[in-house]
Amino acid sequence: MDRTQLAVVGAGPAGLSAALEAAKLGLQVNLIDEHPLDFALMAQEIPLHFGQRMTTTVGNRAEMLSRVVAANSKLQEAEDAGVELQIGVMVWDSSSDQVLALADDVRSWRLGYEAAVFAPGARDLGMAFPGWDLAGVVGARALLTLLNRYQAFSGQRVAVLGSGDLGLQVAREALDRGLEVAAVVDISAEVRGRAGLMEGLEKVPFRLGYMVEAARGDTEVTSLIIRPVDGDGSTEIECDTICLAIGLVPNIELLYWTGCDIQFDPRRGGFIPSVDEKMHTTDKGIFVAGDAAAFTEDGFVDPELAVAQGCVAAVSAAEHLGAIDAEKAGLLRGELQAPMFSKVHDAAQYLQAWLGSIEARAKLDTPVCICEKVTRRDLSSMMERGPTHPDHLKRLTRAGMGYCQGRRCREQIQVITSQFTGQQMDQVPLASYRPPFRPLSLGVIQNRDLEPEEEELLFGEYHRQIREEYLRATGASD
Repeated sequence: MDRTQLAVVGAGPAGLSAALEAAKLGLQVNLIDEHPLDFALMAQEIPLHFGQRMTTTVGNRAEMLSRVVAANSKLQEAEDAGVELQIGVMVWDSSSDQVLALADDVRSWRLGYEAAVFAPGARDLGMAFPGWDLAGVVGARALLTLLNRYQAFSGQRVAVLGSGDLGLQVAREALDRGLEVAAVVDISAEVRGRAGLMEGLEKVPFRLGYMVEAARGDTEVTSLIIRPVDGDGSTEIECDTICLAIGLVPNIELLYWTGCDIQFDPRRGGFIPSVDEKMHTTDKGIFVAGDAAAFTEDGFVDPELAVAQGCVAAVSAAEHLGAIDAEKAGLLRGELQAPMFSKVHDAAQYLQAWLGSIEARAKLDTPVCICEKVTRRDLSSMMERGPTHPDHLKRLTRAGMGYCQGRRCREQIQVITSQFTGQQMDQVPLASYRPPFRPLSLGVIQNRDLEPEEEELLFGEYHRQIREEYLRATGASD
């Protein structure tokens, strides 16, 4: 098994800054990032909602590796600083103590670590409306990835749902890439994002105080139908892409299985790891930064804030490992002067408002879980019979058990459960996660570095944790 002092998961602004800072402090660092993704994963909407809007170029792994590296000059800087880069490598399990299970498109192996900085970012908040299962409905993070990291976006005319920082960023990036922005639509009566992000969007139509009625098209999006929240009459907007930019959800599945404390905070995207001012979780040696730490504004972490958080996490990891003393660590953190909290909003309330406007039009047969074709009516019918725990609903309806592993429906099911039961969002239990967090081919699983006794130890512990989680969630007896 490979070993390192510090494992950094995620090569976004937070992860890269953490890796660079840790290397400067003399730590042995492995930086792991799953991009570029395999085409099959992207087609299954993993880990982002790509909506079939990628060009065929994404199937050329060598070309995509080149583009990913070229799009981020900090990767070369990290390599020059002595960081071991593992690009195009996914982390599919974190349940073993201080061990990550990794895989690429050929093999699976393990990496032991003494400390880890998790900066896995965030995914897009899903929202079901008639036609949202058509090709061309994409998440904002997926669209930005296709535009910037991959340079492989196939759409031409984009309608953006959401006028927060995230939606405005999407509109700006699309215009910069020569695309048309057909409209920015929001149920709110005013633009939600920062005024500074409106620069350059003067000619973009803003449809404020509008709800989604449906997406139209046979197999692909051809238009978006909207109507006033407080009025009649519909408007059709021609477009080939509808971008969901109503918010982001922290990627917590890896942190969930390390055993660190997870709490619900609707202002910062939902369920998030508990961290202190050192970016330290409740699990010894586990640090978190960036979107996964969820110190967000309207589902969006400013890159400068993410960089500062990454540096703080690296300094704290170095202190934890004894590479620097507490006095020096304190001085370094003070020099960074990183604002750990930025302005926040109630992401759950915003999603509820969107979903409520759609529900008011009696669209109960729209699939909430696209993979398994589970509708809001199905979920409500099941809850009328008694079970309301998300894990029970998952087992009984298969909602969240499809290819995307619940990434598009998880939060919507939480909202629906809250509305049905009258519970507050924080009273709805967190639906459990299950490794592997990425689908693995049998060939990759077979080609791994486990000895027989190690396999029994690893997977025996994994099954024990699953059993304990089930008993805890259901209240069943042993």
